[in-house]
Amino acid sequence: MQSNSWTDYNQIPALNSEGSDRLKKLIDQPHAPIFKNQSGHHLQTIELDELKNFTDEEIIKKRFIRIQDNNWLSDFIRNCFTDVPFYRQYSNKLSSIDVIPTISRADLSRDITSFIPDPLPADRVIAYETSGTTGHPLLVPSHPVVAGKYSAFHKKALAWNGINTDTFKSDLAIMLAGYQEKCFTYASISPYLNNKGLVKLNFHPNDWNQTGDRQRYVDHNKPDLISGDPISLGELSKIPFTHQPQAILTTSMTLLSGFKHQLEQRFNCPIIDFYSLNEVGPIGCSVPGKKGFKLLQSKLYIEVLGSNGELVQPGEIGEITVTGGFNHYLPLLRYRTGDFGRLEQDCNDWFIRDLEGRPPVQFKTVDGIWLNNVDITHSLQQLSLAQFSLHQHIDGKLTVRMLPTANIDILVNVLADKIGYPIEVQFIENVNSSKKKNDSIHKRFKDRILISYLEWTANAVFLASVILAARNNIHTWWIGIIGCILFAVLFYQYNLYADVTLMIFFIVTSIYGWIYWGNKKELNPIQRTPKLSFLFFISFAVLATFSYGWILYNSTDAYAPYIDSIILMFSVLAQFLLMKRRIETWICWLIVDTVAVPLYASRELYLTSFVYALFWCNAWYGLYTWIKIYKKEHSGA
Repeated sequence: MQSNSWTDYNQIPALNSEGSDRLKKLIDQPHAPIFKNQSGHHLQTIELDELKNFTDEEIIKKRFIRIQDNNWLSDFIRNCFTDVPFYRQYSNKLSSIDVIPTISRADLSRDITSFIPDPLPADRVIAYETSGTTGHPLLVPSHPVVAGKYSAFHKKALAWNGINTDTFKSDLAIMLAGYQEKCFTYASISPYLNNKGLVKLNFHPNDWNQTGDRQRYVDHNKPDLISGDPISLGELSKIPFTHQPQAILTTSMTLLSGFKHQLEQRFNCPIIDFYSLNEVGPIGCSVPGKKGFKLLQSKLYIEVLGSNGELVQPGEIGEITVTGGFNHYLPLLRYRTGDFGRLEQDCNDWFIRDLEGRPPVQFKTVDGIWLNNVDITHSLQQLSLAQFSLHQHIDGKLTVRMLPTANIDILVNVLADKIGYPIEVQFIENVNSSKKKNDSIHKRFKDRILISYLEWTANAVFLASVILAARNNIHTWWIGIIGCILFAVLFYQYNLYADVTLMIFFIVTSIYGWIYWGNKKELNPIQRTPKLSFLFFISFAVLATFSYGWILYNSTDAYAPYIDSIILMFSVLAQFLLMKRRIETWICWLIVDTVAVPLYASRELYLTSFVYALFWCNAWYGLYTWIKIYKKEHSGA
């Protein structure tokens, strides 16, 4: 017997007698483990109501990749610049997310308090420590409401896997499994799971009175869900209990497919693999019949960046970089996770695939005992290391990479006592965040200069072509071909794929127009299009605009796909009418230019936007000139 009925109403507000008795049964039974801690949700009644609403809304929300579909993003960036001390060093002019410098776990480990927004109250802040498996252990700031929101995404993932938490029958809804020499263990009540029980257990023999108690406790309490990292679940699978949970949730480390199959055979239930980070919570989860992790959070913007920090296209491998999240005590702007993968769309859903995340890490002592990485982190807590990484070679030798510190001798002694193998220490440079910011901006500036040269050249050549077209000059065609090639390259770099398609079309039709006009000793007279024919052409262009816009919206990361499609389809119509020397070509060009000016300005292609404004004026001039020529050619008819 370990405990009386729980009565700590500060940790579990609104705990009733039924919940207290349920909790007492979990703690006070013959085969119970040694619970070393107490924990509760700390949520007030009004916060529980808000959490329920958040969960109901989040479960039905879709996840988008394109910037224009994430309408919360601009406000989030602006608030970061205003309220978060670390981000105030950035210029407010960096409103476009692709020019904001990236950050990493090393930035967070230097001074995590600089990432907490100033307006937030600090009276109920929770600070929990991460394991430090990547070499940078953190104290992550959080809040009871933030902790509660994890349940929304767990329920969302369970629903995608065909599991309804309302049907849980056991008094123990979820068992969190660990396997460490030392572990934070507790029993509590979960308001997110119908006030059923929740326990965090350490299945290391140190935390049990008898080894056989582990099996008996699981079989007696029959948890509906079991959650843990692959190391802990691997140890759990060796315990011969007969209970079959409704699902196993895996977190924190990479779950290899062979081991997942082994767990499925052992537990005979769905194995739901989460891609999750302490910094942002659950990012994605596995779903039946699909590869990879289906994205979970509606307000987590994900980029995949190349080795030089450039945004790669969907389907290409790069470093997963996140912005946003539901932890308002740790707002992240372009946080490089250190994990690599590719973003791919499957039907209407987005997945992270080929994830190269954090594999299970264990260290072997000279005595042949395997230690969890968390045990190593606990041993080094006394040293206050801001950054470090620890690697064990095949011969057992250890290499520590760290910032210069006065704690070197202590660190070596601790590791020697814990593991026993020889230790090599290597020092790393402390990269100043302002230097990193300046380097990033400098690179973006150089890239922008190169694009500016291309933009200037493309516009100059294309403008000459358009002016010659208005003057009824055959040289418009070959000059226009050069301009189209330059613009195709430019638009591709800005994800304006409909415009790239348009430029390819222009190249083909320009070759035809050049040959057609060149074979004529005299150009065909300018004509008018019959009203019914022109109405048919316009109707067809509108239909084609919506169709192609829908394709771009659902299969690419195109920027403003429907607006971009207006430019494409009406340009095609205008070009067709131009080759036929019809006056209505200039009406179509006016529509194109009217739409193109604000579109290109929104992508910061200001020169192109300005030139298209000139095209708009030129279209009026072309309309006037061609009507004048038309009247002259037909005046003697």
